[in-house]
Amino acid sequence: VMPGTPGKWYGIRFDHSLVNNRLHYVHMKSPGKHAVHLTHSRLSIDHVEWSGTTQNILWSDESSIEVRHSIFPDILHDEHVQGNGINLPDNAVLLFENNLFGTTAGYQDIIDFSAVKSPGPILEIINNRFTGGSDDILDLDGIDALIEGNVFSNVRKNNTSTSLATAIATGRDHLGRTSVITVIRNLFLNNE
Repeated sequence: VMPGTPGKWYGIRFDHSLVNNRLHYVHMKSPGKHAVHLTHSRLSIDHVEWSGTTQNILWSDESSIEVRHSIFPDILHDEHVQGNGINLPDNAVLLFENNLFGTTAGYQDIIDFSAVKSPGPILEIINNRFTGGSDDILDLDGIDALIEGNVFSNVRKNNTSTSLATAIATGRDHLGRTSVITVIRNLFLNNE
């Protein structure tokens, strides 16, 4: 979409780009679904804020991703972050640190990640603030993860599914692998 033209633009896509890509000190306004889409790539996000969207912000498929000091807005009926860790690049990192996450509505999680198993890198979710949700904040299936120093607040089931609404949910991934997570020094406020 050209500047000044009505409508949403389609965000930024990284496809098989294993150089040290960076989005630092960026304000992304009105991107469409998958504001940032990674496929077997490497990306550092630092001090990024998204606005004017109600759709998925970050899709990470087999990619190395570091997200720090960023602001994810409230969105509707979509997940802020979706990803899987099958076939990660060498020296991959999967880190979300010191971010602020808005809420979502319906049967949607805030972060939905699967298939990240040691001895490779694990998902690290450190010192983030999650302001609420109507399903799970973290949905981690078939994943190894460290969840430390976060604030999880205002999780209230508000969808028609038969599942619970929780701060942290785990389960088996599509290959039947279970999750192993370490949860340290987190604060849980006003959750069901």
